[in-house]
Amino acid sequence: IFFSKNNLKGLLAFNEEEIVPALYEDILIPTPDFNIVKQNGKYGVITNNNKIVIDVIYDKIEFNVSFQSFNCFLNNQIHSVYINELRRKE
Repeated sequence: IFFSKNNLKGLLAFNEEEIVPALYEDILIPTPDFNIVKQNGKYGVITNNNKIVIDVIYDKIEFNVSFQSFNCFLNNQIHSVYINELRRKE
């Protein structure tokens, strides 16, 4: 569940317990376990427990459903990170 505080977004569990504090300009939920976040104009990926698994440094991040990967764009270059790699970091 999304919530807002001071024009920033966070996430609540279904019991309304805060699981991700309102630190982000935007949050997208492309998978059940990982969230794309925007902070200070840059993008990264966090878990549902607010653990950063892809640093918040990218110009854009897109989720590729076919390959189950995050395509991270920085300075006109693309770096792909696969879901399986992220699960090992959890």
